[in-house]
Amino acid sequence: MNVLITGGYGFIGSFVAERFFKEGYKIYIIDNLSTGHKENVTIPHHFYELDITDSKCEEVFRSVQFDVVVHLAAQTNVHTSIEHPYQDTHANISGLVHMLELSSKHHVRRFMLASSAAVYGNSSQLPLQEDHLCDPLSPYGMNKLLGEYYTQKWKQIYQLSSLCFRFSNVYGPRQTSSAEGGVISIFMDRLQRNEEIQVYGDGEQTRDFIYVEDVADAIFKGAKSTAEGVLNLSTNSETSINELLEKLSQFKTIHQTSYLDPKPGDIYQSRLDNRQIVKTLDWVPLYDLDKGLKKTFEWQRGTKAAGKKKTQAKKKEPIHKKIKWLPYIENLVIFILLCWFTMANHHWVQHTFIDYKIIYIIFISVLYGTRQSLISVLLSIGLYFYERLDSGRELVSLLYDTDALFNIAIYLFFGLLIGYSTDKRRADVEYAREQLENEKERYHFLNRVYRDTQVVKEELQSQIIHNEESLGTIYSIIKELELLEPQQVLQSSVEVLEKITKSSQVSVYSINEDQYYLRLMAKSQALASNHPRSIKVENEPYLKKAIEQRIIWMNKTLDPDLPMYIIPIVYENRVTSVIFVHQVAFQHFSLYRENALIVTSKLIATSLSRAIQFETTNANEKYMPGTKIILEPYFTSMLANMQEGKRKQLVTFTLLRIIRTSLSEQAVGQLLHKMLRDTDAFGYYHGAICILLHNTNPDEADIVIQRLEHSRIFVEMMSEDRLYA
Repeated sequence: MNVLITGGYGFIGSFVAERFFKEGYKIYIIDNLSTGHKENVTIPHHFYELDITDSKCEEVFRSVQFDVVVHLAAQTNVHTSIEHPYQDTHANISGLVHMLELSSKHHVRRFMLASSAAVYGNSSQLPLQEDHLCDPLSPYGMNKLLGEYYTQKWKQIYQLSSLCFRFSNVYGPRQTSSAEGGVISIFMDRLQRNEEIQVYGDGEQTRDFIYVEDVADAIFKGAKSTAEGVLNLSTNSETSINELLEKLSQFKTIHQTSYLDPKPGDIYQSRLDNRQIVKTLDWVPLYDLDKGLKKTFEWQRGTKAAGKKKTQAKKKEPIHKKIKWLPYIENLVIFILLCWFTMANHHWVQHTFIDYKIIYIIFISVLYGTRQSLISVLLSIGLYFYERLDSGRELVSLLYDTDALFNIAIYLFFGLLIGYSTDKRRADVEYAREQLENEKERYHFLNRVYRDTQVVKEELQSQIIHNEESLGTIYSIIKELELLEPQQVLQSSVEVLEKITKSSQVSVYSINEDQYYLRLMAKSQALASNHPRSIKVENEPYLKKAIEQRIIWMNKTLDPDLPMYIIPIVYENRVTSVIFVHQVAFQHFSLYRENALIVTSKLIATSLSRAIQFETTNANEKYMPGTKIILEPYFTSMLANMQEGKRKQLVTFTLLRIIRTSLSEQAVGQLLHKMLRDTDAFGYYHGAICILLHNTNPDEADIVIQRLEHSRIFVEMMSEDRLYA
């Protein structure tokens, strides 16, 4: 199931994410990182850096079908709401309405809203129940109350199932002393730094403190329930600020405390009645204040000791933006060089047609734009007048000189025109760069949404294809098990189970009649060549349990030394085979896989039953009359199946050929039937009686050869070359 947590990198949001993850949910987080921190969430999750009012949020809802939305993103500071009410309304109302709209549009099953005790305002009738008159003292409380109305009306208008929690004062690890910080985090921060603790008021004001993990647990239980409306989320207890300071002094000495005037909008007394949530959600707070403060203090002390500081990365700015006066200095330096050049080459400059002051103006205008170009124009005009005055002209005459006025006009024309063109070009380039950055950001965002959509699509396809009720899967299993020899059925069951469990380590064992020993019949190629070929049931309690109770055994403790699944195959009310699935990826170890295995094991049992019945029905045709010796066509087919099994699953076998005996064929058949195992076979092959020893190497075959010689049956081992010839 998929859960979206807005503000999931925040103090409360990070704990809510962990709580849902523990229950098997896939976690998606929307956060603008204004107060949240990425390091708060270490579990696997998908993250979108977005504001909840951003239109891009719809792409997230469109790509992932959310079952639950937990809306925690908000402006949480009461005093900020008083100083900047529009900012509070934009975040707490516009953002909420956007999330409600997307949730109803994209068929979210359950919407959870974080409200606040601030909706009640001041009241002497404690504890406050959910139906108590609400009279908030701040824009924050007003907007939280309005948010509750929006959420409840969305149920009536759009049938969106929702539940609102009125939080009392939440505290715990990861809470900062700024932004969303509460009084406990602020006091503890000052305590750690040996600073003065400031109390706004007389210290007798009370709060209902609740530990953050209790809050996360209540939200999860609310998501699983069908409860509607509003519930207080609290401990139903009062603690004064002075009592809180006394408890904190047990952890570290408080050096100084000062009492200041109360802040506007602060509630004097607070205690929320939690009887309704206890009854409705079967929830109780597990942490009292002493226990919660201890865990919070230990966390904060640990982070301080480790020097864990959260800093925001800053983009590097060009040097000319960092040094404000650099363009002025460069302009002045170039002008000084121009003056030096002009003075040093005074006679030559006077007789040339090139006006170096215009070149200077053009250069500065192109380099810096209008502001510096105007300065360069003024400096050039000043230099022009100085040159004329130095040559003996009067200042008054210059003011009426048309040549002088023309030169000034030329300077102004070039300076303003080129400066304006430079500014416009830079503005266009900057705009294009911003557009490019926006498009890049949009591309990366849509690309991430696309990848998430692909993952969801593949998962849905996999569920459809591999679902135990999928006709395609059932049909493919039946086709693969549509065989008429028990050995072939067991070999094919390995391939079937590899697909179902997505594991490359599956083995199949047959069991003897007294159900005392298992003998390897087939296995995956990925399993080692030294994989056990026989298992004593009595030595493996988990195996004995699966066989005796005829149930699929799951390795729920994830013991690496044990198989993940043991599947007994039952035929005629008796376990005839046992299948082991040795390793399964964690994401595939689930109740769904167990259900799939139940269906598959029944299909394997049915196919095996059909093969055994076919073999029994055709026994007269399969065996040489009056003996247990298999006729050559059937034995050749059996040998071919063993060769295929060895090629695919590396299950060894040995073929022995009888070269001499004084016994009759009937006596040989009876003797071999008694001496060999159920998994072995004997029959005619290339005109001679041959013995097929299943899952036996040459060293083990030597023991069988010696036993046969004692019974006057002399055999030789057939080499690979002769066998395949």
